[in-house]
Amino acid sequence: MAASEFERQLRKHAGPSAPPALNLTHVTSHAKMMTILREGAFRSDRDCKVYGERLVYTFYGRAAYRPTRSEEDVVYDDIIYAPVCFLVKPSVIGDAKRALPFDSGGYVHYGPTMHPSWTKDDFEIGCTPDSVTAVVSTFWASDVDYLSSRPKMTLDIPASHDRLRQYHRLITAALTRTFDTRCSTVELQFTVPLALDGKIAAVIVPDEAMDEDLIEFAVGLGAELIPYRYETPFRPEDFLRSIQFAVQDYYRPGSLA
Repeated sequence: MAASEFERQLRKHAGPSAPPALNLTHVTSHAKMMTILREGAFRSDRDCKVYGERLVYTFYGRAAYRPTRSEEDVVYDDIIYAPVCFLVKPSVIGDAKRALPFDSGGYVHYGPTMHPSWTKDDFEIGCTPDSVTAVVSTFWASDVDYLSSRPKMTLDIPASHDRLRQYHRLITAALTRTFDTRCSTVELQFTVPLALDGKIAAVIVPDEAMDEDLIEFAVGLGAELIPYRYETPFRPEDFLRSIQFAVQDYYRPGSLA
């Protein structure tokens, strides 16, 4: 597949790349997590609305997932609806079907503010560790800054490198509209099923979920369980910040550049 215009421009700016230091994240509900663990794979029972394919979506480094608007006001009172987050080892990057420097589902909103003649396909990057880390190293000073959504505010990008230039304006809130951090989080998509074996570094779960069965699953996967404080009743977004902080805390002090 030919490189996108964004990828071609990125290659002219990216410096030497290092191996990816961050895991991929996949946020789902406790109930869906248990199904994934029992089946030993990520699956999907329907085509996604963006690409019309059965895919599992992940983000590089950040747990950037947000509930849909229809879910935001729903109040739940049982743990089966509580959000959890899989940390998937970066060794799977080469198996991805598609990668972009932002949440593909949000492009319908922020794409036209960059230029209405462009499409999200113009921004696809290679499904390789080098392409993923090139995005991070070009627009963020460190992995820590990427995790904290602190992009470089000043970059010397010529006008002819238009996709790169407008992406930088997007992630630094320099466009006419501002968007949440999903617009600056690298997304990787995988065809399903995606087997778990050897791929899971950790799972962030509600503290009440830490029972014998879950611990047994984690031991079998060689994965760490990371609890967060859980209370009912709740809306899913009530715990997303807890999950985001848990992801950042997972990387021990001094373990990242």
